[in-house]
Amino acid sequence: MYEYGGPVHKNLQYLKHLADDPEAMAALGLFCIHGYGSDGVSSAGASSQLWDWWVNGWANSPAPGIPGNIAGFSSFGKKSWMTETSGEDRRWIWPATGYPSEGGWSVALKIHQALTTGMESAWLYWTFTETDDDGLVTPSALTSQAAGNSSPKYVAAKHFFKFIPPGSVRVNVASEPGNDPLFSAYYHPLSGRLTIVAIQSGAQNNVDYDLWLPNVQGLTSFDTYTSTDGNYWVEGSAPVSEAYCQLSLPGYSVTTLTVENVMLTNIQEQKHTFGELVITPNPGQGVFQVRMEVLESGMMANRILDVTGREVWSDSQWVEPGQATLTLGHNGIPDGMYLIEMEINGRKLQQKVTVQH
Repeated sequence: MYEYGGPVHKNLQYLKHLADDPEAMAALGLFCIHGYGSDGVSSAGASSQLWDWWVNGWANSPAPGIPGNIAGFSSFGKKSWMTETSGEDRRWIWPATGYPSEGGWSVALKIHQALTTGMESAWLYWTFTETDDDGLVTPSALTSQAAGNSSPKYVAAKHFFKFIPPGSVRVNVASEPGNDPLFSAYYHPLSGRLTIVAIQSGAQNNVDYDLWLPNVQGLTSFDTYTSTDGNYWVEGSAPVSEAYCQLSLPGYSVTTLTVENVMLTNIQEQKHTFGELVITPNPGQGVFQVRMEVLESGMMANRILDVTGREVWSDSQWVEPGQATLTLGHNGIPDGMYLIEMEINGRKLQQKVTVQH
């Protein structure tokens, strides 16, 4: 994250110098970082410490010769993407003894760490398909033409990739920090799709867990997809009763739970910037009045997106803390379902609306 002396500067050093040049910082749309370890070749491993530093920096020096009071990327109101990583073995569990932090299963663990502790808005692997001289998936790729969708690394990534489309936001999920299993949850406002990924990070089989879902309306069951060593993407279902979903998770497994057309009453990304919000009329004829409580001042970028994610209208307005009323859209928007998106200081709110003439 930071190099003593030189000659090579590292991630947080770049941010420090950018912060000293407001014109350069203003020209950046987002930050990008790679997910490699200190050797620059293998993956960053199973620790989240580097991600925490990238997000938050540090107040006190973490090592001799390294300065204190270094800001992480979250201090600058811009998003961050993890744009390259690789290095895992083609097998689900690797190494065969000890903690399996370098196999296919660990790809899911590292995506979880990047999206949660690392607050990343995108996660990319180096290459999609590649084979070595023996026709096997290389450490640089998720799969190969021969392995297809049975490659363990591909399957691990699929647990996140398949049901978390662009425009999703990470939302609160009630789990015990530091305990098995690891949970993360994602909501796509336009489709109402809620996706939860559970990672059993120990070898113990049949770990029972009651997942609490107090902020979800209209939920009776999830479609589930579970992968374990040699047994990938097994389909099933999990009922929900009185806001609880009972799970039994195999050792070193990944389970994706997903459902469409549900409503969330508390979205994590909204709570620090936006208070109460009302959009009228909805359905409307293309022009919407947005009455909201703004908790921070800043330039608010507003967009209306169609179901494909295409922008059909946009503007930006300066807002101050307090009650605000914004007029968004125009009467020329065709009938259909749309997503109003408002973003300020790196935080985003999305709300589904209907245009009906």
